[in-house]
Amino acid sequence: MSDEEALTRAHIAAIAFIEAHLFEPMTVKSIADHSGYSPSRFSRGFTRMQGESVMAYVRGRRLEEAVRRMLTDPGVRIVDLAFDCGFDSQEAFTRAFARAFGHPPGRLRSLGVVRSMVRKKKAPAREPQIVERTEDVPDLALAGLVERFSPANYVEMPAFWRRLDAFRGLRGQLDDAVYALPIKGHRDGTFDLMVGLRIDAGAPTPRPLEVLTLPASAYVVFRHRLQRGDIYPQINTARELIRTRYLPHSRHALADSLPFDRFPQGIRVTAGSFIDHYFPLRA
Repeated sequence: MSDEEALTRAHIAAIAFIEAHLFEPMTVKSIADHSGYSPSRFSRGFTRMQGESVMAYVRGRRLEEAVRRMLTDPGVRIVDLAFDCGFDSQEAFTRAFARAFGHPPGRLRSLGVVRSMVRKKKAPAREPQIVERTEDVPDLALAGLVERFSPANYVEMPAFWRRLDAFRGLRGQLDDAVYALPIKGHRDGTFDLMVGLRIDAGAPTPRPLEVLTLPASAYVVFRHRLQRGDIYPQINTARELIRTRYLPHSRHALADSLPFDRFPQGIRVTAGSFIDHYFPLRA
């Protein structure tokens, strides 16, 4: 295993550790000790891969969880959220919340129906290359694996992707790409993720693969071309920009059906390759 692969695994393991102990006291050193790296090396690697420092990520995740609690429990008190998130006062929590989401927490309940809010982060040093297009996609039959994930078990995701490799070349497979889509979200913040292969409709499918068919639809597609440098933070940055900038500024009306990502090279993306992010359009 290369040093970069080891650091990537340590990074994912650290995120799982943070999630499992999100509201417990923690420091860069305690997280680094869990990862097996010195605090200085771990901190540099985490910032490079995640796009923000370790403790900025911890504070951000606590604030995101506070939003989730406010949306699912209208009776929760802001002062309780402040102390649960590790702030010394409600005022400090309110300032951090407003910086992260653009609104103080007291306004969240006056904004109408809100399903989620995107936390603001520092602008990336280099903008990802993203190109928008529209595409008509016929019925899309996928045969894939399904598993439930949250940040607490992201460390298991690479192995989950690798399990799909055993099924490449199955009878009726139509292309070499891997398709990924969250097929169901849950109130506890977890989601069911499918990674699959495109097959002929009706083709025999071995267990434990599940079959999902997306109906024919027009899609707006955002192609993200990878540049030289670390791949992981590029993908994270592109996903966030698509959600916060490209989709809101698009003139397309989105349908209430499943979006998906298409990885032409599977999870083994490299500089110069691309990922296509598909969002269905309203008819």
